[in-house]
Amino acid sequence: MQEYRQSKEFKALWKTLKPLFSSRPEAWSLDRLETLD
Repeated sequence: MQEYRQSKEFKALWKTLKPLFSSRPEAWSLDRLETLD
């Protein structure tokens, strides 16, 4: 794994992907947990 992380391919890919992880994480679901009547 360390060899891969040091590779040119990983560094190029991570440079593109890292900004996508900079915002706050969100968690949500599409499953209804409760119904209000």
